[in-house]
Amino acid sequence: MNDKKDSIIYLLFVLILLFNSQASAQGLTQKWNTFEKKEQIKLSDELFLNSKYFHLEKDNEMIKYKEYDDKQGNTHAKYFQTYKGIKIEGGHYILHYLNDDLYAMNGNIVSQLQIDDTQQISEEQAVNIVLNRLVKENSFNLEYEIKKPDVRSLTDKDKQLRGSLIITEKGDDKKWKLCYKFNIELNKALESYDCYVDVKSGEIISIESSARHCTVGTATGTTRYNGSQYFTTKWGGSLAQYELIDDCRNIRTKHAWGWFDYHDGTDNWVSSNDIEGVSVHWALQRAFDYYEFAFNLAGVDGFYMPIEGRADANGTYSNQAAWSNGRIFVGGDNGSDISFATLDVIGHEWTHGVDQHSGPNLTAQDESGALKESFADIFGAMVEYYVEGMHSGIYVHGDDHGKTSALESFQDPGIYDAPSIYEGLNWHDYTTNTNDFGGIHTNRGVQNHWFYLLAEGGSQTVDGVTYNVTGIGIENAAYVTYKNFRDYLSESSEYNDSKNGSILAAIDIWGECDWKVEQVINAWNAVGVSSVGGKYFNHFVDCNEVQLSYSLGNTYGADALNDINSDCLYSAGEISRLVAGNQIRFLAGSILSGDLRASINSCLTNNMRVSSNLSSYAGLGNIEVDFQNELSVPNVTINPNPSSGIFSIKVGENFITGSMKVYNSMGVKVYEKNDLDEFSELNLDQYSSGIYILSLRNGERIFTKKLIKD
Repeated sequence: MNDKKDSIIYLLFVLILLFNSQASAQGLTQKWNTFEKKEQIKLSDELFLNSKYFHLEKDNEMIKYKEYDDKQGNTHAKYFQTYKGIKIEGGHYILHYLNDDLYAMNGNIVSQLQIDDTQQISEEQAVNIVLNRLVKENSFNLEYEIKKPDVRSLTDKDKQLRGSLIITEKGDDKKWKLCYKFNIELNKALESYDCYVDVKSGEIISIESSARHCTVGTATGTTRYNGSQYFTTKWGGSLAQYELIDDCRNIRTKHAWGWFDYHDGTDNWVSSNDIEGVSVHWALQRAFDYYEFAFNLAGVDGFYMPIEGRADANGTYSNQAAWSNGRIFVGGDNGSDISFATLDVIGHEWTHGVDQHSGPNLTAQDESGALKESFADIFGAMVEYYVEGMHSGIYVHGDDHGKTSALESFQDPGIYDAPSIYEGLNWHDYTTNTNDFGGIHTNRGVQNHWFYLLAEGGSQTVDGVTYNVTGIGIENAAYVTYKNFRDYLSESSEYNDSKNGSILAAIDIWGECDWKVEQVINAWNAVGVSSVGGKYFNHFVDCNEVQLSYSLGNTYGADALNDINSDCLYSAGEISRLVAGNQIRFLAGSILSGDLRASINSCLTNNMRVSSNLSSYAGLGNIEVDFQNELSVPNVTINPNPSSGIFSIKVGENFITGSMKVYNSMGVKVYEKNDLDEFSELNLDQYSSGIYILSLRNGERIFTKKLIKD
C-alpha cells in the first residue's frame, strides 16, 4: 500500500512550512505539510538546520526523543523544541518517512522567543510555595511525593526534589516565560498536580491536575460485573498464600486504603472482601491483553512498565477512578454496591498511561484535554468490546456502574449534556469558562461521536447541511484512531490536528482512494470539525502563501474535498498545483501568467469541473488540466463467502497484473500475493473465525472486499 504516495494527490494537507523575516511576534506556529515526490528529502536530523524549511533562531534546537516504524513501513520521528537547552512546552514536530524519504511533517514551532533566564528563586523555594497553597486548600496533613514529569519511566518513590525548568505560555497573560515545573502527588487525596512557578517572581502560574479521573491464568474468582473469571496470580512463598500479582504482565493489585496486598490460601477468590480487588486485577489484565493483541503494545510503555492497581469500594475514593504515575485507583460509591471496577473505566485509565508513555502525552487542558479524555473513552470501550463483544452498552462509557454523573454516550452525547458538534449545543467555551480544565470531560463528546459515526454510520446536520456517514466497523475505526493518536499527534494537538492526523492515518492504512478514507472525512464533517480549517473542505487559496512560496522557488499546492476558489496572481515561470474533488474556480482578479496544473481527483468525488470567472484573466502561462477518470471496478468473484477457510478468488483479465493482500479485523496483514493468476485459492484455515479484508491493487487503484470465515 506504499505506492499510494505516487498518485496525483500524493500531497495532502499542503501548508507552506516556512518561517521568515516577516514574522514579528513570538508565538506558536501550527503547520501540516506534505511533499511532492520530487521534493522528498533523505532522512536526516539535520533537516531542521535547512533554512528552506525552517528558520530556527539562535539558541533553538529540535531534539529527537522517539523514532519507530509502523506496520505500513513508514517511519515516524518525534522531536521537541528547546531554547538554550530548556524544553519549550508545546514546541513539537513529527517527521514521517517512507523508505528513508520524508513525505510529511507536522507540529508546532515557537518563534521570536525573548526569555530572561535569570533565576531569582530556587527550586526548593518554588516547591514550598506550591505546598503552602495546597496546605491551605486541604484540611488534612499532606503526605506527598515530588516527581520530575519529563522522565516518563520514573517509578521510584523517593522525595528528592525533581523540579525541571521549562518554557511555557501558561498563565492569564499568555506570554512565554521560564518556570519550574514539577509534579506533586498527594497520596491520601488521590490527586497529583503539575505545578508551574515563575523562576523570577515566585508566582504560581498554574496548578493542573495530572490524575486522570474518570494470558488468562488459573486462578478463579468472582468479579463485580462479569461473574466468575480466570486470571493470573502468584504464590506468596513463605506466606503460603496467593496474591493478586501478575509477573507476566507486571501488574499488582492492592487495597487502596492501607496499600496492603490481597491474599487467598486456595486461589479461589470468592470472598466478598475480595470482589473489588479481583474485579480490578482481572480488568487490568484484560486492558493489557487488548493493547498487546490489537497494537502489539506490551504494557503502557511497550516494555512491561509496572502497573499497580489500587482497589477500594468503601468510599475512601468514592465515585472516581484515576491514573497517577503508574497506579490506577478504582473507587466505589461510599460503600454501596456501585463500583468503578468496570472494563471500560479501567481501560480508560490504562489508556491515560498509554498516552503518557507511548502516545502524544496530551495536555489535560482545553481541546487537548478533551482529546485526551476522548481517546481514553474510545479505547476503554474497545477493551470492553475485546472481552464482551458488541452490545448496546459498548458506546456508553460507564454503562455497568450506572453512575449518571460519570456516564458518556458516544451515540448521543447530548443525553449527558455533552456536545456532538464542535462549538455546538453543550459545547464548553473554554475561552470564557475554565471549569473542569476547560471542559475536558464535556468537549470529549465531539470526538466520541465522530468515532461512533465512523464505526456504525449515521447522519448529522451541521449549519443546515446533512452529512451521511457509512460505518467502517468498530475495529477499523479503532485502528485508524490509534494510529492517529500514536503517530500524528503531539502534546498540544487540538481537534483540527486530530482530524488531519486521522485522515493521514487512514491513507497510510488503506490507500487514499479507499472508501473508508472518505468516511473518516465524512464523520469529521458530521461533527462540525470541517469548520476548524485544514484541508479536505472548501478552500480559498491564500495569495500571501502563494507569493511567499514563489519567493523561495517552491511549488505551491492546494487541495480540497469539494471546491477551490482563487483570485491570486500566478507568477510567470512558476508552477502552481491545485487539486480538488469537485471544481476549481478562478475568481475575479485571477491572473494566470504562470504554469498552472489543475487536477480533479475522482478518489474524492465523481463531479469534475474546472471553471473561470468571466472577470479573471488567463495570461501567458500554460494551463494543464488533468481529469483522473474513475477506473472500472474489476470483475472479482469470491466463492464461497462465507467460507470455513478456503476461498476461491477469480479476477478479470485487466487485473491479472495486480496484487492481493489480506488483513484481519485489526489491520494485521495475514496473506500477500503478487502477480495474480486469473484464479487464486486463499487458505485461511490457520486463522480464527471472523471478518477479513481482501485488498486488491491494480496499478494505483485499490479495491477492497470483505471475507467472512465461519
